[in-house]
Amino acid sequence: MTIRAFVTALAVALLFMGDAPASAQQAKCLAGKTKCSSKKGTGLIKCEQLAETPGKVPLPNANDCVTKVILKFDGGTEPAKGCFEKLENKNPTDCISFDDTGSVETTIDACVNTLVSTIDPPPLDQTKCGAGKKKCVSKYLKGRLKCYQLAQTPGKSTDPNANACLDKAVAKYTGGVDLTKGCFEKLENKVPTDCQIFDDSATLQGLVEDCVDDIVGQLTTPSTTSSSTSSSTSSSTSTSSSSSSTSSSTSTSSSLATTSSTSSSTSTSTSLATTSSTSSSTSSSTSSSTLATTSSTSSSTSSSTSTSTSSSTSTSTSTVTTTSNTTTTMLFDFLSTAGSGTCGNTYRDTAGTIPLKNLLCGGLSLGGGISQVPDNATPSGATNRFTLSCVGPACTIGPTASGSTPAGVDCTDVGCLFGTPLPISNAGLSVCVTNTFSPVAPSGTLNLTSGAATWNFQLNSATVLTGNPTQPCPRCSVSVGGAACVGSPGSPCTGVCDGSPNQGAACTTLNPNGLTSQCPSPNATAGTSRCYRGTNNNNVCLTGGDCPGGLCAGFIGNIAISLNPLTTGTSSLTNLNSALCTAVDTPFACCTGVGTGNCTGIFCPTQDTTQKGAFRSDICLTGANSGKPCQSNSMGQDPANCGAGITCRAGMLTNYCVGGANDGLGCSSAATCPAPGVCARAGTQVQLISETGNPAGVLSVGVPSAVRLGSSFCVASTTNPTVNSNANLPAAGATSVVGTITLLP
Repeated sequence: MTIRAFVTALAVALLFMGDAPASAQQAKCLAGKTKCSSKKGTGLIKCEQLAETPGKVPLPNANDCVTKVILKFDGGTEPAKGCFEKLENKNPTDCISFDDTGSVETTIDACVNTLVSTIDPPPLDQTKCGAGKKKCVSKYLKGRLKCYQLAQTPGKSTDPNANACLDKAVAKYTGGVDLTKGCFEKLENKVPTDCQIFDDSATLQGLVEDCVDDIVGQLTTPSTTSSSTSSSTSSSTSTSSSSSSTSSSTSTSSSLATTSSTSSSTSTSTSLATTSSTSSSTSSSTSSSTLATTSSTSSSTSSSTSTSTSSSTSTSTSTVTTTSNTTTTMLFDFLSTAGSGTCGNTYRDTAGTIPLKNLLCGGLSLGGGISQVPDNATPSGATNRFTLSCVGPACTIGPTASGSTPAGVDCTDVGCLFGTPLPISNAGLSVCVTNTFSPVAPSGTLNLTSGAATWNFQLNSATVLTGNPTQPCPRCSVSVGGAACVGSPGSPCTGVCDGSPNQGAACTTLNPNGLTSQCPSPNATAGTSRCYRGTNNNNVCLTGGDCPGGLCAGFIGNIAISLNPLTTGTSSLTNLNSALCTAVDTPFACCTGVGTGNCTGIFCPTQDTTQKGAFRSDICLTGANSGKPCQSNSMGQDPANCGAGITCRAGMLTNYCVGGANDGLGCSSAATCPAPGVCARAGTQVQLISETGNPAGVLSVGVPSAVRLGSSFCVASTTNPTVNSNANLPAAGATSVVGTITLLP
């Protein structure tokens, strides 16, 4: 926090000390943040509403709907343009809190997820009723937050129900005295209706109100409550002269957000007979946390002889409960693991009903519709460490600095490695890619209760053309020139680097193909090629003749990759909108004039019609599944998707009939796709790319939890025209990152 922010926060805190309730707090900044929160929440629900609407694309982020909402709220890569930041940076400012964009955003996201999944539990079913109910809760959420926003505005009434503001919002939602006019009831009573759940209005009303309470509570200062009771009695008798005293105390505490304490004491004495005194004190502090719990118990007993003429009993009880938005910091490791199955698809239509390609879990696809690059796997066995800053279960992620992590664990600040070197096998145009975080460190959110994550990874992909399809990247081998060292997280393999600048150095790999950041990519730079493998490994070269037993590897560019979002939800790309065109090639290469363009199948601003579509897309040629996506094996078949003996025709060939009687079926020539149909490459017909992740679930310290994140993104061209032509760049890319998240103590 800046000095300005600290001083302002201190002044505001002093201003509001006392017994004023949260609703009495007034500040332009506070009211502004409530308005920002309302726009974020209702904006996300609007995206979900559109995805639920029959006939629309069944993806909340279609046309970057979710991405646009997020950017308006947090500013994306320019945090200063975020809604909260602009309020905090005003001079003067009356903000009560600072730097809470991430924590409030996580609260809003969790609220929206709860509302949406309650209305329509996954998987998504498109119904008019479901879309309507999402609109109902959006209006109710907006209405309630508007009431609190008014109450927080200086000069307005501090009561959120002033002028029956809250009552009116409730009445619009429920129908007031006539429940048949309620927003949900009208949808459920339509004839016919496609509602799948009935009588859930009250449930959603309660969830909306909980959301508003959570958001407003987080934006305002913590609340404190205390109560105490006491009583005393006295009497006297007489017999002997012995005395005993016993005291005990018990304390339990566990950290995070809520603490409570209770204490009581009792004493009794009787004289001239038996005199005893007992005192007990108990205090406890309890809070919800997944991090740490400590407890302690102590007791003591003493005895003495005394004489007394009176006895008394005194009991005192006091209770103090404090609730606060305490921030907790910790670390977590992300370990990449191998994937299996399908985690996404490309589609011929924007509604996502006609699949053209299966996007594999843990896979990487890139290039335009005539790309010849086959899919490649994202390597397993690399660990990156991140920081976490949490308010309750809602956390924001941050980077760890270079030099702060142990051996075998990579940092995450700018310049730190993301994963092992990435091999992309493509015959003589095979490349080795080194990904580093750049130009900004990673950011995003992680929820400890659901395991849901939305991250922003900006990467620099330094790409070296090695031309070795069987070993595009250096590896850890059993010996130089020997077999790959086969490792795994549970069974690391130790060997020597093969093909890297430090060839022969000892290395350890957790990857089954020997990949490890300890054996980096060839040290080729712009204008300077290096021998890759062979007797002259790492020497400067001009041609392959300079590298006996190896190849002359050349640097072909630093490619900026934006994995934003990289999410456990859904990340998608659809056609660019021609209506946004302002001139030829402006702002997209597909623009032909004002409001016009050839942008169907174009996903990225610099992509043009020669790179139309996405990815090498193999297709079943004949049979019952003709025209369906497949993954061609060495025999040119895919029995699982096409059937036994059926050809899975490669995507670098014409394989998909467009138009005519055989529209949507596999083809191998014009003869198998009668006019007016044409036999085209399936990849050129892609209009929607979608990757879907999967949350990790409840996260606990020290327990690895499986997670899957997906991202659809753009890939710029390289400096090598041959590579650009072969991969059909610039164009789209899609990846599914599979791994485990482990919270560290």
